[in-house]
Amino acid sequence: MQPELIKMKQENAMMMENLKKNEKDANIKKEACLKDEAECNVTKEEALAIKTECDEALSKVLPILEAASKALEKITKDDINTLKSFA
Repeated sequence: MQPELIKMKQENAMMMENLKKNEKDANIKKEACLKDEAECNVTKEEALAIKTECDEALSKVLPILEAASKALEKITKDDINTLKSFA
């Protein structure tokens, strides 16, 4: 029974070494992922700020565009001829 116990202890020690090595590698990868996540969050916040700015500008311009579109629909051929006469 003793030789079997010694063998199991050795196998256990090897597994513990592998586990520690794998844990160390996993922690290194985890730190890299956390760094990437932080960078992505910064980029996300910048993109959201740009989107908010664009949405504000768009909300100011869309009513003007709508009014211009409606005004264009009301222009007649006579209006265009009148404009040409001024040239």
